[in-house]
Amino acid sequence: MVKFTLRHSDKFVGLFILAGTLALVAALAYVGVNKRWFKRDLEFRSYFATAEGLSPGLDLELRGFAIGRVESVTLLDNPRESNQVELTLTIFAEHAERVVEGSVVCLSVSPMGFGSKLILYPGLDGDEALPAGWVIPSSDTPLGQTLLAEGRVDRPQRRDEVTRMLGALPPLLAKADAFIVTMDSLMSHMDGHLTGGSGLPGQGLLGSVNSTLLATGATVAEFSFLAARVDSLTRRLDGSLLAVNGLLNASEGVVPAMLGREGSAAMLFRDDAQLYENMLQIMNELRVMMNFLNESTPEISALMEESTSALVESEKLMQGLQNNPLLRGGIAPAGGNAALFEGHRQEVR
Repeated sequence: MVKFTLRHSDKFVGLFILAGTLALVAALAYVGVNKRWFKRDLEFRSYFATAEGLSPGLDLELRGFAIGRVESVTLLDNPRESNQVELTLTIFAEHAERVVEGSVVCLSVSPMGFGSKLILYPGLDGDEALPAGWVIPSSDTPLGQTLLAEGRVDRPQRRDEVTRMLGALPPLLAKADAFIVTMDSLMSHMDGHLTGGSGLPGQGLLGSVNSTLLATGATVAEFSFLAARVDSLTRRLDGSLLAVNGLLNASEGVVPAMLGREGSAAMLFRDDAQLYENMLQIMNELRVMMNFLNESTPEISALMEESTSALVESEKLMQGLQNNPLLRGGIAPAGGNAALFEGHRQEVR
C-alpha cells in the first residue's frame, strides 16, 4: 500500500499543477475579457478647459449606455495651447461606428454635487465613422459650442430634475399662498363670529356664551335661594308633623277625645248606621214634599190668579169710589195686566 502511494505521487503532483495552470488561464481570460484585452478598441482625443470632474476610468456614455472610457487626463506642456487638458478616450469596438464627423463630447456635472458624466453626442451630418486617433471636439471648444448651439448633434432632451423641481416650485408656492390666504380668511371669519362684527369682547359667540354663563349663574343662585326656602319650609313642616304626631299620640287632650276609640268621632261612626238612616228618612220626606208641590202647582197658580183678579176688581171699586159722588169719571177700562192674568187663568183651566 505504501509502495503504491510512492509510485504514483508524481502523477498526483502533475494533476494539481495542471489544475492550477488551467485555473490561472481561466482567471486571466476572465480578466482579459473584462479589460477588453482581446478586442481592438479605438482611441480618440478631446480637449477641455479644465480637468475638474474628469478622471481616468470615467465612462463615456451615449443615451445612458457606456460606449467607452477615459484612459488618461493630461495637461498640455505647451503654454500656447492655453493650458488645455488633453483627454485620451477609448471607444469600444462594437460602438466605433457611432462616432461620426460632427460628434461632440460634453461633460455633465450634477448640480447637487453627486458626480459627473462624460457624454457623447453623435453628429447628425456625418455618414462615416471617424478613424482612430481623430480629435472629437468638446463642449469647451468653439467648434463644439457651435455644433451644440446649431443643433447639429443627436442630443436628446435632458431631464434635469433640479430644473423640473424649480419649475414646479412657482405653482406649489402659489397654491401654498392661496391656502394661507384661505386659512387667514377662515380665521378672520371665525374671529368675527367669536368676538362679533365690531371686535368687542361682549359681542359675538363669546359674548353669547358669556351672557349664557352669567344667566346660568343667576339661575343657579335663584335655585339655591329657592332650595334654601324649600329646606326651611321642609323643616317647619317637619316640626308641624312632629307636633301633630305628638297630639295624636297623646293620651289626654281634645284630639284624643275626638279621634280616640271612645271619642265623639268614634261614637258617631259606631251608631249602627242610625245617622245614615235618619238622613235617608229626611231626604225621602223632602222628596215627597217636592212631589206634592209639583202636583199642587196648577191649583196654586189658579188661586193666585183669582186673588189677582179680586185685587184688580177691588182696585176698580176703589177708583170708582174715588171718582164718586157723581161718578163723573167712571171706572177706567182694564189694562194689559188683567188680560194677561185672564189669559193665564184660562190656560190653567
